[in-house]
Amino acid sequence: MAHILKWMVRFLPEFTDLAWIPRSLKHTVTEMIEAANSRFRSFNRDAADYVLRTVRGLGRTRILELGAGAAPLSRMLAARSDAEGLELVPSDRTPDRASFQELVAHYPGRVNPCFEPVDFAQDSEPDSTAVAVFLSTFHHLPEPLRVEVLKRFTSRGIPVVILEALRPDVASFFLCLTGFIGGIRLPFAMLDRPGKLRRFFWCWFVPAVPVIIVWDGVVSVLRLWNEAQWRTAHAALQDTDVELEVEEGACVQFVRFTPRRV
Repeated sequence: MAHILKWMVRFLPEFTDLAWIPRSLKHTVTEMIEAANSRFRSFNRDAADYVLRTVRGLGRTRILELGAGAAPLSRMLAARSDAEGLELVPSDRTPDRASFQELVAHYPGRVNPCFEPVDFAQDSEPDSTAVAVFLSTFHHLPEPLRVEVLKRFTSRGIPVVILEALRPDVASFFLCLTGFIGGIRLPFAMLDRPGKLRRFFWCWFVPAVPVIIVWDGVVSVLRLWNEAQWRTAHAALQDTDVELEVEEGACVQFVRFTPRRV
């Protein structure tokens, strides 16, 4: 059965990965994910704490939020006094420029987004000041690319932090099914943010967001790696100077690849 699911997942898209999805719908879906992880759960806060401990512990000053969407990690860290002195650099293959501009306006000098498209599967330059962070985005990569991406960063001395709001287990599957309720609640949960009419349109009048959030969540669970797969990926790096740390909790995974030479 596991082999059948592994085969099927190659052909099951997440809607947020599809180029033809209207930008306003994709923006609303990313807001739904942010709300689920920061307003309905404590995942984003816990993830921000983990990233901050990692950055401070390694003496780094730049956080590269890759595949950032609406940049929830940069948003959360920019508002924290204990994150002062850090440069927050959100980027995405399809940048959410409105969200990025809002962050720059609210936190000048602290958030420095990449407004042009960035594909984190491409080569990165060596950077002794940065930590690369994938917040609920690493599983979007096709499996054959994942080890290559890890290798590109770690071989250049850049630690990689991967934070997933789900795990490949039954509990996460059932948690995803509750996403439909969150999609209905979203317009009320974000009354304090611009885009009220857009959210009511995509969540109520054309209720695409509740459906997409459930579908994408279930597909994510099928795409996620378990601890044994992370350790297999670590071995595939063929670099004994990279340390792996895996922390798992209730429907969460925190994974870190740290080059010892940092």
